[in-house]
Amino acid sequence: MALELYFGGTFSPIHFGHLQPLLEIAEPLAAEKIYLLPNGHPPHRAKPDVADKDRYNMCQLATQVDPRLAVDDRELNAKEPEYTINTLKALRAEKPEASLVFVIGMDSLNTIDTWLDWTELTQYAHLIVLQRGGCPIDLKPHISAWIEDKLATNIMNLKQKKSGLIYLSQSSALQISSSFIRSRYKLALNNRCLLPESVNKYIMTNQLYQN
Repeated sequence: MALELYFGGTFSPIHFGHLQPLLEIAEPLAAEKIYLLPNGHPPHRAKPDVADKDRYNMCQLATQVDPRLAVDDRELNAKEPEYTINTLKALRAEKPEASLVFVIGMDSLNTIDTWLDWTELTQYAHLIVLQRGGCPIDLKPHISAWIEDKLATNIMNLKQKKSGLIYLSQSSALQISSSFIRSRYKLALNNRCLLPESVNKYIMTNQLYQN
């Protein structure tokens, strides 16, 4: 059964805190493709100040890190705020026989009850939850109850079904955030060790995040 990973975010900018744990979980799953899914109109946060085309271009440059990486721009092209449940429904319709894995951070799991139709997410895909540096697990009782019968103790369980499971990953929790990187660009500080060199060059060339 083919297995594909999807990782959504504003990616403003994309950095190694996104990429490193994503590639770590892709290895045991032997994921055939790893899709970056940049948000166009994120329902739970303000739209990024950087243009959609710049965030798309930075994601495209980041795919040079690994040949399995690709960019899915459906949410960038959506006319209205694009909810994850709608994206997963569309992906499942397009790929009815694939094992689909949607990747989120621990911060998102802690507040997943604010997402549209959140209890239906696993009907269309598995969820993998990445550790986030500085963000501990802090689940409300009803979220814990929802997870309980879906929790996979081994990441390899996700290869045996098309959807339905939740796996809490022990991947690297790098202390890097997009807001931290943006603040460093505003101060003209070096960020070359925090994100791919091609992305850093694009930001500097196009004077993004700078005063």
